[in-house]
Amino acid sequence: MALKQDYPPGFEKVWNAFSTQFGSKGSKPRALIEFNKLKLTESEVIELVDIIERQKAEKLDFRMTGQFCENFQHCERYLKNRRWEDDENRPELTIPTQALSKRDQTRAAIASLTGEGSTNTDGAFQVGELRLIK
Repeated sequence: MALKQDYPPGFEKVWNAFSTQFGSKGSKPRALIEFNKLKLTESEVIELVDIIERQKAEKLDFRMTGQFCENFQHCERYLKNRRWEDDENRPELTIPTQALSKRDQTRAAIASLTGEGSTNTDGAFQVGELRLIK
């Protein structure tokens, strides 16, 4: 009986993408069972890790601006419930300009001057996925 299980590299990438900063990862062996059910290709694993990383960044943005964001489900449940598909239906992050740090306010100002951002019809300024309101 082996005391330590070897995990496939693709699963390790997904497992390591989760951060305990946003909740417990849960049971690694049970997460592996759900991961194996998905039968992901290497490119799908990379895409999944990218989505998890983007969701982590968005959760951090919400927290930094004082907005509520729920933690990740345990890795097992995240995979079982296909929570990466929530990425398509996530709420848009809207940050009041005064809630931004001076550095981010400066970046937004530079982006508006250089044409990297755009102003929407509602007067909000968009820089990438970051939407700023006055």
